[in-house]
Amino acid sequence: MSSNIKLFRFLYLVQEEIVREMDGRELINLYFLSARAKLLISGCRFRNVHTVIECERLKCTSKIQCRPRLHPDKEIIIEMVTMDSPEGTKSAMKFNGSVTIEASVIDREAERQPEEMRKLFRQKKFGETCNLFLKNMFRSSIENFAVHVSCKRNFDIFGERQLKAAFEQHNFVCDDLADLEEMWDHYAFYYSKKFPIENGSFPASIFLNKVRLILTGACQGVTTELLLQFNQTTAFLRDTNLNGNDFHLLIRNWYEGGQPNLNALILWQETPDSIDPATVLQDFEIHSYNEQQRARHYFLAPEIEKCCTSSERILDCKNGFDILRQDGKRCTVRIWRETVFCFYVWHQNFPSA
Repeated sequence: MSSNIKLFRFLYLVQEEIVREMDGRELINLYFLSARAKLLISGCRFRNVHTVIECERLKCTSKIQCRPRLHPDKEIIIEMVTMDSPEGTKSAMKFNGSVTIEASVIDREAERQPEEMRKLFRQKKFGETCNLFLKNMFRSSIENFAVHVSCKRNFDIFGERQLKAAFEQHNFVCDDLADLEEMWDHYAFYYSKKFPIENGSFPASIFLNKVRLILTGACQGVTTELLLQFNQTTAFLRDTNLNGNDFHLLIRNWYEGGQPNLNALILWQETPDSIDPATVLQDFEIHSYNEQQRARHYFLAPEIEKCCTSSERILDCKNGFDILRQDGKRCTVRIWRETVFCFYVWHQNFPSA
């Protein structure tokens, strides 16, 4: 926004129209200009349609719209950064890369916490600060509000792994400071309370049931019994010691109604022994994959496409076999390169071609 515009000399309706045309950076600059400017922005009926606060990265991204939808969307980005000063390194809150506000009070408060809790305390105070700022700026609910938290913990078989969680609320309103503090106690300290570090290694089953997508190697210790406890959507495991009988049991479990959330299991053998399709598919009525019914490639696990260079070949179902369940649901089974078991579940019925 040009400094030559005498914004407050215009009528209020004109001021409001100018503000609505501003992008996120201009909104932030104006908001911190004066108390009068803050009132103007908070009165412009902006909608906070989506806010994500990432605890680990200390970053908040908020997408803003205004009514009516005749103006471009705005994005507000808040980050906690460190800055050099004559007094030493200090923490600061940076808004859209332009306005920076000193936030070393968070560090001072964190220093009073036990050492093992300081990082989590900073995440908590950052989240509270972002919530308060957005509430004061827009005076409305957040239509879709999400908080991302994560931690590293040791698990049997899998070793050290990252646990991630995304908490979501719709039409989120922060009415009370005590409620806000309690909410951020839950978010920031979620994993430290649920899985305390001093407990050492956790059972592998916990990892299987807390991670939506598992992509990992060195899975020699993974057993069929363990995989039958997997209640998430997608697992891509390398270097397993599983065989055709194990794969048959996994199909049987799904066939009998188990693992309702499952999308895909891709299991690589550690040894170069060929997987016998007859053993895997024994006792099932199988049908050749029909491209007239569905796309050639399995499309319900897009996360595999992002993290695997061979995804197009792995997700190719052309040479697979369908197994139809009594409720009409079906899975596709394919043995790729003779050593990779690919198991895909379709969560819809398909008419006969």
